[in-house]
Amino acid sequence: MFLISQLTFSVSLEYVDQVNLNKNRRSEIRGNLFGRHLAELIRVPNDIDKNECTKKHKSEAFIPRFVIACVEEIERRGLLVVGLYRLCGSNDNIKALKSEFDESCTLAIQRLPLVELPVITSLLKQFFQHLPESLVDYSATIALLQAVEIPDESVRCQLIEEILVDLPTPNLETFNYLANHLVTVSNYKAQNKMDLGNLSLIWSYTLFECSPKTIPSTEMNEQTKSGSSLKSNTAEIQAAFSFQQAKVLNCILTSMKSGKLTIPSHSNVIRPQISWYRTVDKQQISSGSTLKDPVRRGPHGVSKYAVRFLPGRPNYAPNMAGVDVNKLRTYQLIVRFVDINDADTQFRCVIELRTTPVDQWPVAYGNIIVKRAPEILPGLTSKIVTEGDSLTLVCRAQGSPPPMISWTRANGRPLSLPGSPQRIYNSTLHIPRVDRYDRGVYRCYAVNNVAGSAEYDVMVEVNYAPHVREARFKGAYGQAPDGNYDMTLECIVNGYPDPDLLWYTGIYDPITNNKPLFDNNRYELEKAQSYGSAGTNNSTLHIPRVDRYDRGVYRCYAVNNVAGSAEYDVMVEVNYAPHVREARFKGAYGQAPDGNYDMTLECIVNGYPDPDLLWYTGIYDPITNNKPLFDNNRYELEKAQSYGSAGTNVTDVFSTLLIRNVRVGDYGNYSCRAENKYGSNFVVLSLFYQSICQGAYCPMLGAVSLEARVNEDGTSVIN
Repeated sequence: MFLISQLTFSVSLEYVDQVNLNKNRRSEIRGNLFGRHLAELIRVPNDIDKNECTKKHKSEAFIPRFVIACVEEIERRGLLVVGLYRLCGSNDNIKALKSEFDESCTLAIQRLPLVELPVITSLLKQFFQHLPESLVDYSATIALLQAVEIPDESVRCQLIEEILVDLPTPNLETFNYLANHLVTVSNYKAQNKMDLGNLSLIWSYTLFECSPKTIPSTEMNEQTKSGSSLKSNTAEIQAAFSFQQAKVLNCILTSMKSGKLTIPSHSNVIRPQISWYRTVDKQQISSGSTLKDPVRRGPHGVSKYAVRFLPGRPNYAPNMAGVDVNKLRTYQLIVRFVDINDADTQFRCVIELRTTPVDQWPVAYGNIIVKRAPEILPGLTSKIVTEGDSLTLVCRAQGSPPPMISWTRANGRPLSLPGSPQRIYNSTLHIPRVDRYDRGVYRCYAVNNVAGSAEYDVMVEVNYAPHVREARFKGAYGQAPDGNYDMTLECIVNGYPDPDLLWYTGIYDPITNNKPLFDNNRYELEKAQSYGSAGTNNSTLHIPRVDRYDRGVYRCYAVNNVAGSAEYDVMVEVNYAPHVREARFKGAYGQAPDGNYDMTLECIVNGYPDPDLLWYTGIYDPITNNKPLFDNNRYELEKAQSYGSAGTNVTDVFSTLLIRNVRVGDYGNYSCRAENKYGSNFVVLSLFYQSICQGAYCPMLGAVSLEARVNEDGTSVIN
């Protein structure tokens, strides 16, 4: 607020909500006379226009001729008519008279003495209702509403005079002319029953601006909360406002009638002019209460700007010591439909003192600060990176004031940066070396303390080579009562993209052993996924009815499109009782030249754990014949192992008994016995002497033969 030669004014900016602005109530009808601006009706300088109603009146240069003609006819015939302005003419007659004025003002004026008075009064009111803007505009209406509340009559009348003088010249002169006419009509109230109160109720809505914006926005917002009563409640509010307008007009007419208020003509007033400018392009927005062309428009054709004078000072203005607030006026600029494009726009208020140099005119500035909730700009997308590479995420946001940007993980886990806090307050998130545990959703926050915050999630996928975390037996396993049991092997692998998981028997080799296992009557394979922070895959190999031939190495093999693969071996041992697979003579045997020869007996047994192998002379009996042979000068025993003999994963145990220099006493039965903690088994071999013929036609002399066969069930047959 500024004090200039006892003239104080306030610069204020007001945000007007677009929701509460609707189209003006004024008619959109436009003809030669009706629906035109007053300035257009009195500015024609020559006689070219066909309709003389647009020419200036000789004695009243700024008042439309139509208004003067109607008022003069009403005062000539109607001052004693009861309910003069309450009577309504027929619509047909009103339309006919309107058409005559639009066609030829001179002929219409000549016919006025023949027209019914209610038709003339109705048409006169319609003329003002059809003006594009009210005779007393919105800014002046609001200012007058506050001015009439001032208790001091002299101050009130002075302020009303100043507000009206700021109206455009045609509006001021026409309003003054019409107001004096209404005072004249009220002088005959005893006859026509039209006192100033009645006249004010009839004419206030016609002369003053009645925009929905003049209804307090808080009341309008409350009404919109209940749709069922919106129309009726709004009507009540508008009716209440119309009553306030009538109060203003009644105050003006009463003060004029008492002589306390005299509205001067513009030609008799010399006063400083106050204007608003937009600083950036030096465009003049207003002069006094009039907007300057070009007028910027918003939705529904409503002007972007509005100006008004208010009595006193706004509540938000500072106190001024020694200044009578009742003598202050506020010149207010209203900026409607504010958006982000209006941010930091500067406006300049200038008091143009015509007797003072321009550089000494008082000037004040105001800036619009637009607050806008944060909004994250497009550009963030999901990322796929390879483990070991770097990752950079950039989050950009806009808002007013500029928002503060931060990063965090959506699941609440700390950011995987050395020494980093839970959240990074920066628009850029950089991870110099990504690992598999950086996979997940990263969240960008933008906050500026306006209407909450904005956030955006980015998914980061990390590709990495497979890694076998564990391979194990799954679930309980062991010997079933019926001797049959199942077994499940589980392989747990991390890798992304999800790796292919394969199972092989034996050691995988890309050339010699490259055929993976598949579902059949011996194997059942299953793969499952668990989407954790590092992507976990489980593969199980189920082997039903395990037997001795399932013993061996099982390899879990994992591979994806990232360089490298992973593998893990599981050794399966199957416990079972010994089983003599074969018993036989080993090596050459027959009659030696000196009649002496050695004999080797071999016993082949499988079982797990490896069984103990013992040899006995005769048929083994746990009571009567339970002393095994051992190494001496007659016997030599040897034990050996062979893994996977005969193309199986079964371990064979070989035991040999060497009999040196076989004699007759060595002939007989020999028992090979195998035993572990799961059971025992033995087989009997028979060594005997067989005489053979001698001579040229006989085979080798002194040959000894032995045949032994072991059945699958463990029994043996000796030939």
